[in-house]
Amino acid sequence: MLYILNRPPHDDHAFSLYTELYKRRSEFGLSKAKFIYMWTNLLGTPDQIVTNDNIEQIIHKQNSYIKLYFRYNGKDIAGTNRYLNTKPNAFDSFCEKYKQYISNPESLRTEFYNFYDIYHRNAMNTTLYEEKIQKIVEANDSIVLFVKDHFRIDTHKSWIKPVPELSEYFNNLCEYYPNKQFVIVTSLENLQFEITSLNCKIILMGGDITNQHTRYSEYTICSDKNMSSTRPYISLNRGVRNHRTYLVSALCAHELRKMGYTSYLGFDNDSASADLNKVIKYDWEQDEHYELTNLGYAEFQYMFNHKQDEYEIYPNSANDNVTNYNQLLLSRYHDSFVEFVSDTSYNEASFNITEKLSHSVFAMNFPLIVSSPGYVNCLRELGMDMFDDVINHSYDLELNKTKRIHKLITDNLELLSTDKSISLHTQYKNRLMSNIDFIQNKLCSVYSTRFWSMI
Repeated sequence: MLYILNRPPHDDHAFSLYTELYKRRSEFGLSKAKFIYMWTNLLGTPDQIVTNDNIEQIIHKQNSYIKLYFRYNGKDIAGTNRYLNTKPNAFDSFCEKYKQYISNPESLRTEFYNFYDIYHRNAMNTTLYEEKIQKIVEANDSIVLFVKDHFRIDTHKSWIKPVPELSEYFNNLCEYYPNKQFVIVTSLENLQFEITSLNCKIILMGGDITNQHTRYSEYTICSDKNMSSTRPYISLNRGVRNHRTYLVSALCAHELRKMGYTSYLGFDNDSASADLNKVIKYDWEQDEHYELTNLGYAEFQYMFNHKQDEYEIYPNSANDNVTNYNQLLLSRYHDSFVEFVSDTSYNEASFNITEKLSHSVFAMNFPLIVSSPGYVNCLRELGMDMFDDVINHSYDLELNKTKRIHKLITDNLELLSTDKSISLHTQYKNRLMSNIDFIQNKLCSVYSTRFWSMI
């Protein structure tokens, strides 16, 4: 039987592998296996509430304070009940949260209740999904789990907890049922180093870069560069994660802030004027670059107005990365020739190759990868040109999380100079175009071939 617990938007490539394997299950000795397809947002939210893909559009239409409540107070909405908190209890919680802003909260009760009904139909407590998975496992000897996206829940603790929470969850699930056979099909490279149970086989289906691959022909290629640019690199860091905070600090520490465009949304009332070790939880006393990087963080706070990048990423459709690139990012890419590609993972062995890489490829930038060790080598083995004669990628072998970022920068300082990067871009334009062709026309095929060979 096929179970589809939840799907991310635009996941056609992964889902086609799922359905095709199910059709051919007898061919691979899986005729009695139960198949589960899921997105990690079912398990990967600290607030214990997950919603369907349309709920964000519904939330946008509400009174501003009702909108804020349902977006950011998942723990209160979940309450102590099995499903969701009751209407009266949720409304009381809402009134308490926003009492200083709402003069007459009772006037919003009807509107709140009406929206609660909509939200209730589109949301579920994540503990129910855990129970559903467990019941399927208990009733069957073989389970094939297709799991989309990364396995990290609490990104703020990622530098003190190198193994993601969901890697621990699935490892524990396999070990709790030692007589069951598991196949986990994953978006993550190197997951086998985190899930090591002997009764579990890890199969790679390709990263989330495959999302929207059928629309990759719609990307506007950034071939018309500003050859007079004085800011030759770009670094996009909207989703706040520890490695992105450290990266923007290190760029300032090495006096590179004015040489590129950097976006970052990590400054708030709690982090303003704080030291770096108050913002990132990690073993900072063992960081030989800490003092320098902390000075860079202070400079970045002082000089940078982060609100310039606070636009709605997906105004029309959730996770619509192609439209986001064409409408909102392309204009920022014209001045750049080198990109610090800050992907989702960093301090874990497993990593997800996402649209952040494809944006850089279609922008025709030389890639400096800010992610887990082995990311560059993985792309090289898949068939991408990593410009090893231009970029010093030795940082890809560095396991120390802070040294890796500084090594990435200092080993490639010459590339970050305006004259050098523009000259190389002109010289290697055909090779940059070849990577575009690879992403558009070959990557999914390479992923599929690897998937079936592993099956």
